Amino acid sequence: MRNEHKAIQITRQVIEVHHRGGFEIRIWSSNSEDVLKSLQDNGNVGSQKPVDFYSTEKILDMSWDPHNDMFKFIVRFLKLTREVLAENAVPTKREVLQVLMSIFDPLGFLSCQTIGLKIHLQHIWWQNFEWDQELPERMLEEWRQWKTILQEIGTIEVPRCFAPATSEPGQVGLHTFFDACEQAYSAVCYLRGATDDKVVMSLVIPKSKRAPLKPLSIPRIELQAAVMGARLDHMVMSTRNLRIDKATYWSDSKTVLQWLTMDPRNFHQFVMYRVAEILETTLVKQWRWISSKLNVADGATKVTGQTQQETWITGPEFLKTDASNWPTSKKQESIMGTS
Repeated sequence: MRNEHKAIQITRQVIEVHHRGGFEIRIWSSNSEDVLKSLQDNGNVGSQKPVDFYSTEKILDMSWDPHNDMFKFIVRFLKLTREVLAENAVPTKREVLQVLMSIFDPLGFLSCQTIGLKIHLQHIWWQNFEWDQELPERMLEEWRQWKTILQEIGTIEVPRCFAPATSEPGQVGLHTFFDACEQAYSAVCYLRGATDDKVVMSLVIPKSKRAPLKPLSIPRIELQAAVMGARLDHMVMSTRNLRIDKATYWSDSKTVLQWLTMDPRNFHQFVMYRVAEILETTLVKQWRWISSKLNVADGATKVTGQTQQETWITGPEFLKTDASNWPTSKKQESIMGTS
């Protein structure tokens, strides 16, 4: 919810606190013209640099569009010594790593776009190439495929505000999705705010990781994803000034859902400790099954030429409908007591 009066109060407090320490804040940016005007009207003209309200600003090294209140991603590969992103260029292991590290994404919004390069780098690592050895032809197909995905990054916009609606939502739910494959696993959290006339979905925080070098079965990697998602969810739930009425967890692994209904002491250590950790912060009845086709976390585990960009940002369509229309399975209803 926008509260310009409170924003003005905070800016004045920040100015005063820094002034006491002998510091002067010189450059301000805001998505409110009234807030910027108040800074000038408050005798801060000399220290307030004029801001183009329609320009993109840098906020903690992330690009922010104040006018539309959107995070954007402007990727510049300034540290590359040659044009490895050119059509016929063949990169080295060092250059692939430099490209990956040049994409600044602390909140994981670009997980769908970067997971492919992370997996490719892991495959390069397995081959024990020298740092400055050019990749052989057999390794270039993954690189070329990822370069087509790279073009999407400049078009991605993520709303900064979780609840842009003017009315206070009646119920706020946190929905966390998990997915895994042999190469990677991921989790992503969404806020669902329901009002009388509509539902607002907001991307909160995603995360993706490459699968461990030591081979694991798919159910165990799915369990790793569930642990990562439960940790993300707990972090979001612990955030101050963020009201969440209900948490729901979605997985397309019926094996993991079955494990959560059983006593962890019945399993070997790998499964036992992870199931126990999940059950420390979640309840079995909060877990629901979802088909792989509807699982939005799938976009951050697959290396494909097309990513689920729109669904990844806005959340799955079924969450914008009544809860009675949400997916479930008959087996889950009988075991976990969900509806």
